[in-house]
Amino acid sequence: EKLDPHKHLKFQNLLEEYEKELEEERKRDEEREKLEAEREKEKQRILHELALEKKRKKKEQEKIAVDSVPMNEFVDCKEKFERIVREYNQSGVKFIDEQFKADEESLGPNVKNRVSGWKRVNPGMKLYKA
Repeated sequence: EKLDPHKHLKFQNLLEEYEKELEEERKRDEEREKLEAEREKEKQRILHELALEKKRKKKEQEKIAVDSVPMNEFVDCKEKFERIVREYNQSGVKFIDEQFKADEESLGPNVKNRVSGWKRVNPGMKLYKA
C-alpha cells in the first residue's frame, strides 16, 4: 500500500530521526570503547611501574637483613611469607597486610560481584584438594 504524502513525510522524518539516534549511539559506543581502552592502557602502565618498583625493592632487600625491613615495606616474596609464618608461630598474632586491605575496593569491580566476602585462612585449611 502506498502512503499518502503526509504519511510518507512523517515516515521519512521518523526514519531520519531513527538514523540520527543510531549514529549518536554508535558515536557514544566508540567514545566508551576509546575511554575503556585508555583506562586499560593506564592500568597496564601502573601495573608495569609497580612490577619495576617491586623488583627494585627486592634487590634492595637482598642486600640487608630480612628481619630489619619493616613488614609493611617488605616486598611480597618467599622470604616475607616465611617471616610472617615465623612471627605467627612465635607470637600467635595474625598478620594484617596494610598494603592490601581486606575490602571490596581491593577486589576490583570485576571480582567483587563473584565473591561472598573476605575470610581468614585457619590453620589446616586447604585452598585446593589434591
